[in-house]
Amino acid sequence: MGLFVVTGAFQATGYGEQAVQWLAHVGLNLQSPLVLTVVTAVLSNLINNSAAAVLLVKLVDVTHPPTAYVLAFRDFARLGVPVTLAALAGLIGWAALVN
Repeated sequence: MGLFVVTGAFQATGYGEQAVQWLAHVGLNLQSPLVLTVVTAVLSNLINNSAAAVLLVKLVDVTHPPTAYVLAFRDFARLGVPVTLAALAGLIGWAALVN
């Protein structure tokens, strides 16, 4: 819940737009699917998938289909969910062995 409060505050203060402007200034356009994919992956690992999507959906044009697909992660979920479950099962197995 705290992540959503922080991302909401980040957006409400205008820091989101400033971040987008800074990225554009250094040559990174969030409207580019490739750039958006990398930024989304980084933010998802730093703060959380959902919070990153909530923040980015307010900063990019989601009426552009490739942008919406990048933020939806539907294609990634087909591989990501099984890999996550396999990793979790491995962790649980390891934890049971060292216990």
